[in-house]
Amino acid sequence: MKAHGSFYDILGVSDDSDLIAIKEAYKRKLLAYHPDKKPLHHHMEDKTIVNRIQEAYAVLSNQRTRAEYNEGLTQQSKRAGVVSDGEGLDMFDLDDFKMVQEEPPMDDYSNSYSRIYWEKDCPRCSTEQGFILTETALSEQGTKVTETGESGRYEVLAQCNSCSLWLKIIYYDLDEVDDTFLHG
Repeated sequence: MKAHGSFYDILGVSDDSDLIAIKEAYKRKLLAYHPDKKPLHHHMEDKTIVNRIQEAYAVLSNQRTRAEYNEGLTQQSKRAGVVSDGEGLDMFDLDDFKMVQEEPPMDDYSNSYSRIYWEKDCPRCSTEQGFILTETALSEQGTKVTETGESGRYEVLAQCNSCSLWLKIIYYDLDEVDDTFLHG
């Protein structure tokens, strides 16, 4: 056994184990790795492992500290891009992105319109502007969501331009939302 990993891994229990299972695993691991039960050359490594076993038990056997620990694991997973909506994708609202409006150059006489896009730093690899969504991408790649009953709701999938993280981005077509609201 290594002295790292989640506290659940250290004790060899699942994250939904009850207190009895955690206590039994703690006793079993403590007996297996206690320095008094091993030859001298394993002594230092086993002390570290025993300390981690005791730390894991102290956290997981207390309802409050276990809840805090689980929340920390969830946040760590979110930063790593692992938090799921059931489909294995992180969900964000387009409002979580920064809207950028680029004006055409002053010397451009071709009646160019300003360009609008949305950007977000990647929550996994921290690449600045890891996600960029254009109006074209939203209109051509967005899928209307009908099962929620919300009018004008769309979603689009996007991948970070630097790592393998995919996000599901929710947004609304305000013309449809306003129309439903006014005539609903």
